[in-house]
Amino acid sequence: MKTKLRKNANRKEALPPLPYLWERLTADDFAQAVRASKGVALLPLGCLEKHGRHLPLGTDILIASELCRRAASVEPAVVVPCPPFGLVSEVRNGPGTLALRADTLLALLRDLCADLARNGLTKIVLVNGHGGNQELLRYFLRERLEEESAYTLYLFRPEWRGDEERRYAAMLGRDALPECGHACIQETPEVMAIAPETVHMERVVPRETHRLGRLAALREAFLATSVDWYADYPAQIAGDPTGSTPALGEWLLSLHADKLVRAIRAVRADAATPAILAEYQTRSRAPL
Repeated sequence: MKTKLRKNANRKEALPPLPYLWERLTADDFAQAVRASKGVALLPLGCLEKHGRHLPLGTDILIASELCRRAASVEPAVVVPCPPFGLVSEVRNGPGTLALRADTLLALLRDLCADLARNGLTKIVLVNGHGGNQELLRYFLRERLEEESAYTLYLFRPEWRGDEERRYAAMLGRDALPECGHACIQETPEVMAIAPETVHMERVVPRETHRLGRLAALREAFLATSVDWYADYPAQIAGDPTGSTPALGEWLLSLHADKLVRAIRAVRADAATPAILAEYQTRSRAPL
């Protein structure tokens, strides 16, 4: 069965079908996809780390990549393959964790984004699936002000809006969401919907799912340490995943993918950020 190719209203050439998954495109199709997406790239980011005893090491990669695939099935954007690296130094105790230094990850991001721009992808959306990456990515955004770049960088940050959190709690039969954070009642259903064969609910140990509070006294004194996460969650599970279902995961994935679709549309239409960046760099070169 032959796949029908879409036609761009402004071009006569046939376009490859959505989503534009980089690794599945031919070189010619890639060039067409870059033009059709107007230079918008989705860069999913995750890591390889323990997710309790019941979820795969690549949970964050699976979720981030699936969100990108779903959103790019609606709005044209080139989806970059997810690098299997993330900032996971605080959980190196878990078997299977692949932990690179923060400076190595920053160098990787710099080179990767520069090469995306070299390939015509000059609007890059970071789609993060790993909470431990957040601070590094915020720093990377700010670091981009230190030198002129051939691209504009965006960080996708979905949040609960309106009654979404209440609706999800109601689906769970609760008045409010239980403790969540890692391999919990949010990530587990999503992986069930993406790769159910990788989920092993029978391996969950209930006593491992809640915060230990071993450094609670320091937290009360407004102090943080490098072992805060390990002190609370040495089994690398934060929140009881009991009650997870593929249907719940499908709802969550659809919700976040819809938000990413809105983000792609906003990025494609965004002329303000590149102009402000250019203004900033010009004034930075000669501030007086």
